[in-house]
Amino acid sequence: MSEIDFDTKGLETYITDKERESVSGVWLDFPEGRQFLCLRAGGANKKFLRLFQTAIKPHRRQMERGTLDPDKSDALMRDVYAKTIVLDWRGIKDASGKPVPCSQANVIAFFTQFTELFNDLVALCSDMAQFTDEAIEEAKEVLGEV
Repeated sequence: MSEIDFDTKGLETYITDKERESVSGVWLDFPEGRQFLCLRAGGANKKFLRLFQTAIKPHRRQMERGTLDPDKSDALMRDVYAKTIVLDWRGIKDASGKPVPCSQANVIAFFTQFTELFNDLVALCSDMAQFTDEAIEEAKEVLGEV
């Protein structure tokens, strides 16, 4: 297959940063200074795709029939995200104000308690727009990194 250098004018919103999608991630902002460093759920993040397929394989028939328990489905997604999407976090504290270290177990526990925040994070990590050069440059400007 030959490589063609196509004209990208007007297509900038479709060009993603593969490095950020699958290796370094982007910071996503949530209330009160909470941030999550996340990879993309899809795109160049093949680890996510492989683990997601492996996780749902035993439940595929139930999913097709619509009989998979929603709690089980949610638990599978939290586990996959803890292992393949969330790299780090900032501003996550326990009830006494002590910072909570980012670990797979802590990510799962946090998202179990805050399911709607998790749903928002899932939507953001599935959105290629978060991983375009344009979005990354805008975030840098907001953070004063430009």
